[in-house]
Amino acid sequence: VSQHYETIPESGIMTLLDALQQSFEFAQEFNRQIELRQALKRLGFMKEVKQLPGLLKQERESLSCSLRILFQVQADPRMSGSEFASRAVDRLLRLCSSVLQNYVNKERILQRSERPDSAESLKDKEATIVEVEREVHGLVPIISEVVVKGLKDLPPKLFEQHVHVLFPLFCELTIVSSFEVRSLVREVLLEQVAPLLKPSP
Repeated sequence: VSQHYETIPESGIMTLLDALQQSFEFAQEFNRQIELRQALKRLGFMKEVKQLPGLLKQERESLSCSLRILFQVQADPRMSGSEFASRAVDRLLRLCSSVLQNYVNKERILQRSERPDSAESLKDKEATIVEVEREVHGLVPIISEVVVKGLKDLPPKLFEQHVHVLFPLFCELTIVSSFEVRSLVREVLLEQVAPLLKPSP
């Protein structure tokens, strides 16, 4: 998409983003249904693979593509001041917030799984943890290379307008297990947030 981005009209970009969003939401909803995926596995669906049937690749690819397009829109002079640019900013922030919160929630599930007080059966718990670990592992490159890096590179004025939404999410990311993510969050805090902390006159 990035190779042909400049030749796509505004309406075409929005149509593409809508299609990617639908693909992402469908895959995400399916991937959440662990019990259904376990049933499919027991019935022999995709029996040649070790993991449960899922649409993790579809979920990650549609998410990554959507985010890259939305970040590219922010740097596109064609979009400056247009109605589409405003809608794209809103959509970008909603998607980033949703993705980061989802990532943090899954990290918490993994942290809780280390405690021996779960009421789940051992088999169900193991299946859930394995799938969550796969999802978290797959999300790390998107979180670090696309979301956090993209937010770090936003124009300072645009970042400042939305820092009240972004800052709490960055705080959540300081306790995740990925050193790569934490390192990039540190860069954002130093480069984008620190300049906003001006001393009182």
